[in-house]
Amino acid sequence: MSEYQYYEFFAEDEPLDMEAIGELRAVSSRAEITAHRFSVVYNWSDLKARPVDLMARYFDLHVYVANWGSNRFMVRVPSDLVPLEVVEPYLAPVGLGAMQRGESLILDLGSEVEDPAELDDFEDFGDGSEWMDELRPLRCELIGGDLRMAYLGWLSRVGSGDLGDDQPEPPVPCGLGELSPALSSLVELLRLDRSLVEVAAERSEPMASFNAGLVEWLTELPGGTKDWLLLRVLEGHHARACAEIRGRYRAEVAGAEAGPAAPEPRTAGELRERAAILREAHQREAARRRAEREAREKAEAAAARALQLDELEGREDQLWKEVERLLRAGRPSVYPLAVQRLVDLRDLASRAGTEAAFADLVRKLTLKHSGKKAFLRRLDAAVPVVIDRA
Repeated sequence: MSEYQYYEFFAEDEPLDMEAIGELRAVSSRAEITAHRFSVVYNWSDLKARPVDLMARYFDLHVYVANWGSNRFMVRVPSDLVPLEVVEPYLAPVGLGAMQRGESLILDLGSEVEDPAELDDFEDFGDGSEWMDELRPLRCELIGGDLRMAYLGWLSRVGSGDLGDDQPEPPVPCGLGELSPALSSLVELLRLDRSLVEVAAERSEPMASFNAGLVEWLTELPGGTKDWLLLRVLEGHHARACAEIRGRYRAEVAGAEAGPAAPEPRTAGELRERAAILREAHQREAARRRAEREAREKAEAAAARALQLDELEGREDQLWKEVERLLRAGRPSVYPLAVQRLVDLRDLASRAGTEAAFADLVRKLTLKHSGKKAFLRRLDAAVPVVIDRA
């Protein structure tokens, strides 16, 4: 298997200037570089820079995909909007890390496959170029205080077995039962078991419970604050402005509202055990639906076949003559049609209870055309009648 590595970086808030583009060109002469995007494929070497260093200096998002099963997603956010202590409960020894770089926080999520043969169990990841556009909205969601991305990163470590059975679950964010398209893509990138996500969502409040007071809170914002936010939109920072609004609302209202006492945190082992039970239930249900579908299709095919035989009934002599005519032509291209006619005759004989007479006629036919080996092979495969050709 040849090596394939796909690197892509994206500058969300500030476009790259010509100096930055020149510096990045020195990192890779073969990369595609625009004011916002840097992407490159390597088949026999590696990127000549650490992705985290490029993130700290130039970019807000990074996607990495390798064909041996290594996937990585990094996002950089202002640490004043997403402090390290907010995501700390979700960090794991491997697969989910965070680092402070200047005024930024970089969150690093990843997935590894130890045995490349396991890749057959996952979806085709393509060449990697589609992931950035699918995952980009996660940054604004995170800036807006939505911690589902961080929770899913922690949950992926539960699914991979990197966390011990006694590891307690961090706070469960709202909306795990209604993932955004970007979060659904993250689930795929991290190879997260959907049953595990479903189990996690059992204790996740709906997103509507968070948004309930948002409109009222907006109407009470001071005029100067609204003007500043509107200016941010006009300056081209629409996504960031929306994220900052939602983040401020979370901090000032949603997070301050007293809710019911949280239940005892589940453990990684309990989540895995519950997910295994749920997975088996889903498999049984899928098997039941598959059996029902196959039975329905079989019944529909039988009904359609019965209608075909109704139309052919009484035309047996004509069908035998058609078979003889086709075989006399001696062209292999007509053999499939000849065999199909014999299948029709077999089924008509089965319906009428004249299987013995049909077998006798087939024996005579095969003796007459014993030189047509390709035809006889097709006939043996389609019409399993024991015939003595000696």
